[in-house]
Amino acid sequence: MKKYEIRYNLMDNQIIIPHRDKDGKLIGVRGRNLNKKDVDDGKKYMPIYHNGKVLKHLTGANLYGLDKNKESIERAKTCILFESEKSVQQLDTMFPNASIGLCVSGSNLTQYQLELLKDLEIDEVIVAVDKEFEKIGEEKEIFYADKIKKVFRDKLAPFFRVSVIWDTSNLLDLKDSPSDKGSDVFLELLNSRIFL
Repeated sequence: MKKYEIRYNLMDNQIIIPHRDKDGKLIGVRGRNLNKKDVDDGKKYMPIYHNGKVLKHLTGANLYGLDKNKESIERAKTCILFESEKSVQQLDTMFPNASIGLCVSGSNLTQYQLELLKDLEIDEVIVAVDKEFEKIGEEKEIFYADKIKKVFRDKLAPFFRVSVIWDTSNLLDLKDSPSDKGSDVFLELLNSRIFL
């Protein structure tokens, strides 16, 4: 949490998440609401106001964690794309000073994010989005597999080897990130990833 400058807003019950660009310049700050009512009302993430100024940025114009993990990513020639900042931080906790995690801030890959990836000296991109299905073969799983193909594989494949962490052994709960169950489960999922 210190590495990523995570703070807590006691008054609003929010986790404060600074976003820095690839060069480490502060570009925005997001608040992750912890109040159930806010989350249920669709306000899971909110821009932060400080001294009367909103500290928001286009999340699709950045890859969270790139300023911290670029060296490890280029050393490994690989990066892992997660949906949330929490997953990048979890991976860093599992593998200190060797994290290759980045966050796209959602479940889409923008053209700007693709250009940031193309600027890196890497060979493989691993897609590690949250689990959105309960059983292999069900309609929801087929829908999300198709989404991964369109949103990630089709954009990345001309430039990188692409793989996806896909929970075929039911190790994760619904809505879990691949990093949520700890390093043993994460490594099992990583080692059984599917090349697209």
